[in-house]
Parts: sequence; C-alpha cells; structure tokens
Amino acid sequence: MSHQISFLRFPDVLRRSALPKSSMYRRMSAGLFPRPFAISERGRAWREDVIDGYNRLIACGATDEAIRTYCASVAPPTSKKPMKRIRAVV
Repeated sequence: MSHQISFLRFPDVLRRSALPKSSMYRRMSAGLFPRPFAISERGRAWREDVIDGYNRLIACGATDEAIRTYCASVAPPTSKKPMKRIRAVV
C-alpha cells in the first residue's frame, strides 16, 4: 500500500482555508495554522492531508490549544544549519 503525498501551493491553501492572507500569517505566527514545507530552495507548499486535518479541527470547533497541538505535531522538520548552496558544474 503506497501513500501519495500531495502538496498545495499558497492560492489553493487560501481557498481551502477561507482565511484572508493576513489572518493566515497571523495564525501561523501564533501556532494556530500549519506551516509550509520547503519543496525547493525557495518554494514552499503545504501537505494536502495537513490542511484537510486542520479544516476538520476547525469544523469540529476545536479549541486553540487543540489546534496548536495539531500544528506542532505536523510541523515540517527544522534545521539549525543554514542551507548549503549547490553549484552546478557546467
């Protein structure tokens, strides 16, 4: 059994969450909205299953603490090391 992971870009997440952009960023800062994953050096996207889980919590009327716990549990891994640039050999 294989799981296919789908990613959503920013406009799709805005549509699915029905939040204004500023509210989404404010909620992210407060730990009340899932953070995006790095899919390239500059590209970010959200896992579709994470956004669906978030929307289920909101629909159920979950408390802020329950939402914070969920967001922390699905947060992308972080690294203390700065990203290393890879040079293309031509």
